[in-house]
Amino acid sequence: MLIAGDIGGTKTLLSCYQKDDLRTSLYKKRYPCKGFGSLEEIIKVFIEEFNIDPTISKACFALAGPIKNGHCTITNLPWEMEEPSIQSEFGFQKVKFINDFEAVGYGIQVLNDDEFITLNKGEETKEGTIAVLGAGTGLGEAYMNFSQEQNRYIVYPTEGGHSSFSPHNELEIHFLQYLMTKEEHVSFEGILAGKGLVKMYSFLKESGRFTESEKINEEMKTNDSAAVISQYGLNNEDKLCEEALDLFASIYGVESSNLALKFFALGGVYLAGGISPKIKEKLLDGTFMKSFLHKGKFRDFLTKIPVKIVMNEESGLIGATYIASKL
Repeated sequence: MLIAGDIGGTKTLLSCYQKDDLRTSLYKKRYPCKGFGSLEEIIKVFIEEFNIDPTISKACFALAGPIKNGHCTITNLPWEMEEPSIQSEFGFQKVKFINDFEAVGYGIQVLNDDEFITLNKGEETKEGTIAVLGAGTGLGEAYMNFSQEQNRYIVYPTEGGHSSFSPHNELEIHFLQYLMTKEEHVSFEGILAGKGLVKMYSFLKESGRFTESEKINEEMKTNDSAAVISQYGLNNEDKLCEEALDLFASIYGVESSNLALKFFALGGVYLAGGISPKIKEKLLDGTFMKSFLHKGKFRDFLTKIPVKIVMNEESGLIGATYIASKL
């Protein structure tokens, strides 16, 4: 039996599988991280709820944070954990920690074609390097190199999402200046994840470029602000929300092409994470690709790189299950 987990800054998704069927879970449940003091607390609830025998199970947990020697501190949570202590506490046969975007990289290798949406067809190079990134609570980034020996891609996680934001037009320069008055370090993660969209909305409003609707102001007092902005922006019901979403898609395109160039990603760029599928209409309207290709003399090079949205939001869990099966 295999147990897999995808642990982010806001939610933990746990699932249990038979080893011969990695796509069909026996039990699966999503838990909010808020209210739990550790991953161990959530695992305990999951095991008790579904009456799972951990002593016959191998487990892999995809964690949103850097992992070193089996130890991890979640970047956006005050949780610290170690492989040996979890194995000992629950009696698992084996336990493995992997970075959440390392898991995504393994997960997308087993997804079906209909679980992707193409933004740029390009000219895919067989066995070429692949770049993976995705906005959610954080901004995950990884790259994948093909191993002839293992006949599959090996995934290498990075913390590239924390690199400094680099504006590429006058509006983004003003946005950076705005954020520098409020934050010690302006990173791509701080803009493309979490409350990034809300920061863009506030910047456009406070700069006097657009006027806020009283209706939207009231809705954001009782609902998730980013969700409200996305809803009205995607439906073209509010100019300020539309422009905030345009700015988000544009900066997402900038960082995606940065990654494509740094890793020479002739195998493609894959947009994963929880946000991309939710705003797929905006990513498809040309705003993203316009910025993606805005790299001067390397524009033609970038036109040849396939760009796809990963529509299956559980690709990280699938990747963790795959690694668990190899333990």
